[in-house]
Amino acid sequence: MDDNKLACPACGYIFTDMAPPTEPADTHYQAIKGATEEAPYPAIEYLPALEKDEIALKIAGNPHLIRLKVHQIIVFGRNFAGDSFSETQLDLAALEAHNLGVSRRHACLEKIDDNFFLTDLNSSNGTLLNDERLEPNKAYLLLSGARIQLGRLKMLLFYGEYEHDSSAGE
Repeated sequence: MDDNKLACPACGYIFTDMAPPTEPADTHYQAIKGATEEAPYPAIEYLPALEKDEIALKIAGNPHLIRLKVHQIIVFGRNFAGDSFSETQLDLAALEAHNLGVSRRHACLEKIDDNFFLTDLNSSNGTLLNDERLEPNKAYLLLSGARIQLGRLKMLLFYGEYEHDSSAGE
């Protein structure tokens, strides 16, 4: 598989919308380059209609909106060749996740009835939800438009019907 694509380790599906960023290295995650300024939350210009079991993620450093079906649990993290964690369903390694402090099994997103919950999986660098640190192994209700930070990797999460706010991501 091309190392520049992200794939589901369970089924091998390649997320075509998750190609690595195309902007120059000096603008891609300034935090990686040792700058003291943290990367901002990503801006979102357009959010398509989402199905009932679907979420959309806008991840800083990735120009594409990522859409995923959530039937039960999605584990956010990073996989490398030889890892025994085959359950990681959203491998963020191509987005410099290791340099941004994302653990191999960092957090999970779970759908229960019509609600989505985020749980930090006792990650090394913690998980923030709307700028509040999550207690490990405790599920937190997510609202559409939530700001999530895994280590220093920032993203916005949307689901259901969401009224676009042009100030989101600023």
